[in-house]
Amino acid sequence: MQTASVQPTQAINNNILSITDVCEKVNRSRTTLWIWVNQGLFPKPIKMGRRTLGWKEVDFNNWLDKQSQEQ
Repeated sequence: MQTASVQPTQAINNNILSITDVCEKVNRSRTTLWIWVNQGLFPKPIKMGRRTLGWKEVDFNNWLDKQSQEQ
């Protein structure tokens, strides 16, 4: 009898960060964050409800990795 080989897979992170979370993590104000978004320097948020926006944690982490590589 043959057994299937199981390959390790990366866990998918579906966490959503609020604007408050993001501002705290980058130590910047909401105004600065929106300037970065409008200038294309920061990922665009996703709409979570009628008046609620958030950022996928994976997008934020990718952006953060890119920033650390550029410095």
